[in-house]
Amino acid sequence: MKELTAPQYNNQTVATLDVLAKFLGTSKNTLQGNLQKNPEKFIEGKHFFNVSHEDLKCTTSTLGEVFDYKGNTGLQVWTERGCARLSKLLRTDEAWDLWEEMEDSYFNVSTKQENAIKRDKHILDRMLCNEGSVPDGYFSVFEETTKLIHLLHCSDIGFPKNAIPDISVGKTWSKFYKHNRLDDNCSDVKIKYLHFYPESYNQSKSNPQKAYCYSFEHLKKFRWWFKNEYIVNHLHEYLKRKKVSTDEIISILSCASKPKSLN
Repeated sequence: MKELTAPQYNNQTVATLDVLAKFLGTSKNTLQGNLQKNPEKFIEGKHFFNVSHEDLKCTTSTLGEVFDYKGNTGLQVWTERGCARLSKLLRTDEAWDLWEEMEDSYFNVSTKQENAIKRDKHILDRMLCNEGSVPDGYFSVFEETTKLIHLLHCSDIGFPKNAIPDISVGKTWSKFYKHNRLDDNCSDVKIKYLHFYPESYNQSKSNPQKAYCYSFEHLKKFRWWFKNEYIVNHLHEYLKRKKVSTDEIISILSCASKPKSLN
């Protein structure tokens, strides 16, 4: 079933009987009939709320708009616990399976969105901390690997929150850099800059940290190396050390193989 907008009331995601009936493949009348037979099983404030007409018309309420409210007597909305109990009263395996689908695509959507926002903030805070830190004419490994960092932290693969993947990239790139003697012809193609971590990172205790940045003349070489060497030959082992499953590694490798374009 197509995902519906899931509004909240009293800090809880709620649904109407109409919405629940659509998910469960039954009718509103059937649900109401079960309610009338089992009124003692439902408690207002726990399983449902009776929202007044005045509250629905309040400018801060979205319930009326989402549920297409056109009446004048108020609206009854049901919490996740109330919907689960109503589903159970249908006493069919199909209804219970459909309820689990509703849990994932309706009631848990806001939780998933909140978690995604937190994961996005984890990387965004670090980007903001280091905005303007790298001198003009240079690039940093962190800046060039933000897509990979975002993929690892924002995918549901169990990647450790405190892991810093660009450290692995930086160390491996440094070995490649030295082995190929990329700084033989010029003394300032690699310099240090001050890198900062947000307070939410354990590494912030030693702020600022000195990290290398590299001349733009090596940017094209780095991006080639990152795509064709690090992603192909090193990322898999790094993720295994972080206890990421093999199936998830394949997915990440596929997404991460597209580097940032040269501008």
